[in-house]
Amino acid sequence: MKTRSIHLWLTLLACIYTGMCMAHNEDALYVVSFTNKPDYNPRYASQYVSQRAMNHYKLANITFGEDNAPICQRYIDSVLAISGGNMLTWSKWFNYIVIECSSEVISSIEACSFVYQVCPIYQYTPQHMLTPADTASMPVSPFTCEVADTPEDMEDDSLYYGPMYLQIAMHNGQWLHSMGYKGQNMLIAVIDGGFLAMDTAPYWESVRNNSLYAQYDVTNDEGNMFSRQTHGAYVTSIMSSNIPYTAVGTAPEASYALIKTECNDYEYRLEEFFLVRGAEIADSLGADVVNISLGYTTFDADIENHPYSDLDGLQSPASVAVSRLMQKCTFVCAAAGNDGAKEWHHIGVPGDAKHIVTVAAMKSDSTIAEFSSRGGLPCAPHKPDIAAIGDSCFCYNASAEDVFHGNGTSFATPVMTGLIACLRQAFPGFSPLEIKQAVLQSSHLYTDGSTYTNEMGYGIPNMYKAYQLLEDAYLAVPAPATANGDIQVYPNPFAHVCYYTLPGESQVEICDMKGDIIWQAKQGEGRHSIHTHAWAQGVYILRVHTANGVIEKKIVKQ
Repeated sequence: MKTRSIHLWLTLLACIYTGMCMAHNEDALYVVSFTNKPDYNPRYASQYVSQRAMNHYKLANITFGEDNAPICQRYIDSVLAISGGNMLTWSKWFNYIVIECSSEVISSIEACSFVYQVCPIYQYTPQHMLTPADTASMPVSPFTCEVADTPEDMEDDSLYYGPMYLQIAMHNGQWLHSMGYKGQNMLIAVIDGGFLAMDTAPYWESVRNNSLYAQYDVTNDEGNMFSRQTHGAYVTSIMSSNIPYTAVGTAPEASYALIKTECNDYEYRLEEFFLVRGAEIADSLGADVVNISLGYTTFDADIENHPYSDLDGLQSPASVAVSRLMQKCTFVCAAAGNDGAKEWHHIGVPGDAKHIVTVAAMKSDSTIAEFSSRGGLPCAPHKPDIAAIGDSCFCYNASAEDVFHGNGTSFATPVMTGLIACLRQAFPGFSPLEIKQAVLQSSHLYTDGSTYTNEMGYGIPNMYKAYQLLEDAYLAVPAPATANGDIQVYPNPFAHVCYYTLPGESQVEICDMKGDIIWQAKQGEGRHSIHTHAWAQGVYILRVHTANGVIEKKIVKQ
C-alpha cells in the first residue's frame, strides 16, 4: 500500500497540474535538458551496454554513439543542489533529468551554462534531440518471391497448447514451434506494470528457474514489483507459459527481462518518461524483442492530455525512444490501445511511433474488436500495423491460479511479440525492419502495400508465410567469400533447418555416424538449406565434393 505521504504528494501534484491551487512556491515536475556530455569517451563504450547490445549494433552497422553514454554527474549534482529536489527519472539518450522542485528555483537552473532547457513535464518534446533516422520513413523494399499461405503436412497438436492454441494457430505460429523455433536464446523485454506473484506462484516456477533474465522497477511506486499490479504478469504469460497440455505461449523457451514503468495509483505524463528509461534499459541489455502493452492519451490532470496533433510519433519522448530501439536493432511491438469505442477513439503514445509494429485486437472470427483503437489520424495515418486475437485472449491469472480469457490490445500484442521473437530466432541476420516487412507482407490484407485499413492495418500475419519470405530472401543473397573455398554452416546445432554455403558447383552428401549416406544432391554456388524433420537427433557429417577436394563438417541436430 502507498504511505500517507505518497498519497498527499499525488494529490498535491494533481492540484498543481490542473491549476486549482497554483501557489508560486509549490513543487512541480520539470524536465531539465543538458547541452552536452563532456565526459563522453568512445573507448569506454563496452561499459555502458552489454555485449548482446554491441552485437545488435554490429548487425545494424551502427557505431556506438554518445547517446548511450551516461549523463554528466556533475551537471546532475549541480542542478539538484540548486533545486533541493528529487530526481525522479532520467534519459541518457535525450540527456535530461526529471526533477520535482519549486518554480522559484527554475530561473537559477536555467542560468547554468550547461543547461539547454527547463520546462514543465507536460510541455517537453524531444525535437532538439531528433536524428534524421527518427524523422525518416525508413522504408524496406518488399520481398518479391511468391510463397504459399499454408504449410504442407503440419501436425495439428491443438491439445498441446491448451486454451492458448487458437491465438497461436491463427498466425500459423505452431509451425514455427514445430520447426524448433520456440524463442531459445532470445531475450524479450516486457515493459509494463506490476508482475503479481511471478516471484512466488508455482505456475511461474519454470520462468523463475530458467527464463528470468533480469528485473527492473524504474517507477516511484513503493513496494515490490511482484506484489501489486497484475497486468505485466498477464502479458508475460501469453508468451512465456510452458506447461504442455495446460498452457503453452507464443515464445515458451525465450528469456524475459521484466521492466516496470507503469504506476499503480495514478496516470500522469511522468509514466511516459519512465517508459523512456525502460526502453534504454532494454537496449542496454541487448533485448531482441520488446513488448509494450501500455498506451497514453489522457491523464488524471487535464493539462497533461495529448491533443491528436501529438500523434505523429515525434512529440512524445516515449514514442521517439521506442522507434529508436528499432534503429538500434531491437524489435518493438506496442499495443494500439483500447479506445475504439470511447470518445478518444484513436491510438495513443507510444503506438504512434514510426518504426515499430503497433498491434490491434481482433476477435477469434477475424473481425476487429470494438474496443481496439483506430488509426486514420492525419498525424499517424498508417497505424495500427497488424492485428491479433485480443478479444477473449487466454492468459494466466495468479490471483485465481488459473488460465482465463481477457480483452485488450494489451493481450493481442504479446501474441505477436512472442511469435516475432521466434521468427527472429530463425533469421538473426535480418534487421528488425526487414523482419517487420516480412510480417506485414505475410498479413492477409497485404497486396502491394496499399491495402490497409484503419482498424486492422495490414491484417492478420501468417508466420509460415513470413518465414518463407525471409528464407527465400536469405537464399537469394550471394554467399560471403570464405577462406580456402571453405563452407559455412548455420546454425549449428540446428533444430529442423540447416543452412550452408557452397564455394562452387558441388556434390553434397549428409552421412550418419556410421558413414551411410542419408541424403545427397548436386548444387551450385551460393546459399542452400535442408529441412531435417525426418532426422533423429544426433551428429551427422555434411560432406561436400568440390573441384578442389572434399570438405567435411560435423553438424548436430538438436
